[in-house]
Amino acid sequence: ILMDGYFKNGDINMALTYLDGIFCGGITLDTVFYNVAIHGFCLIGDISTAYKYVCEMFKRGFLPDIFSYNTLIGALCKEGRTTEACYIYNVMSRMGVSPDQITYKMIIQGLCFHGDVIKANLFLHAMLDDSVVPQPLIWNVIIDGYGRCGNMQKALSIREQMAAFGVMPNTFTYNALIHSQIKSGNVVEAHSLKKEMVLNGSFPDLVTYNLLRS
Repeated sequence: ILMDGYFKNGDINMALTYLDGIFCGGITLDTVFYNVAIHGFCLIGDISTAYKYVCEMFKRGFLPDIFSYNTLIGALCKEGRTTEACYIYNVMSRMGVSPDQITYKMIIQGLCFHGDVIKANLFLHAMLDDSVVPQPLIWNVIIDGYGRCGNMQKALSIREQMAAFGVMPNTFTYNALIHSQIKSGNVVEAHSLKKEMVLNGSFPDLVTYNLLRS
């Protein structure tokens, strides 16, 4: 707990002092300890050392859990190392650790942020194949990703797929679509989406009106 707190507060020297104390003090190690160390080093951007602790886990007979893998995936996506993040996803699947909503959210957001919306959509399909219905945020990120790369048809298709799975489009969904239509010069379609969102129970916000004024 102390080591975790020092990592989170940015006091790396004290965190490392407790880390050394644990190894030198003959304290029994467990998965929680390794997860704290992995999370701490990922927090400070030292993913290489985080990897070392994952290897150390295996050597001592501990298997990384969903928290271990999600911590690495989150840190890699944050640094734009999405290929590595996808590799970790494959490793965890082979090790019998099922990805959860957090895993998919981080990878899909990371891929979309770095312009690889097609691959992000493959992860969306992987979720659906695993009978995991994505939260609205995940659908919205992919819709926004397709919109930003000019594929309005695909963005609208994802919106329809979203509704088919019982996830109702929200204000962010419509804002992403409106932004895409405005960007493509389709002003009439953008205003039509604003009317549609009201009819479907979503309400325009400041972003909506700013987009329509631009």
